[in-house]
Amino acid sequence: MRLVDVLPKGFAFVSGTARLDGTRLVDPAGNKGPQLEFALGPIANDATLTLVYRLFIGPTAQLGD
Repeated sequence: MRLVDVLPKGFAFVSGTARLDGTRLVDPAGNKGPQLEFALGPIANDATLTLVYRLFIGPTAQLGD
């Protein structure tokens, strides 16, 4: 399974920070973004997973929530 995240303007992926259920993942395709593509492998239909990673928020990020 692949998961794609398109980051807003001014956001960048921080290398080495991706974790799937606490286990380190290789950095996603797309380098720092704006489009990140995570290769998660097979996932059972009833599975619940937690993907976390850090982003750098730069001065060009738009104001808002």
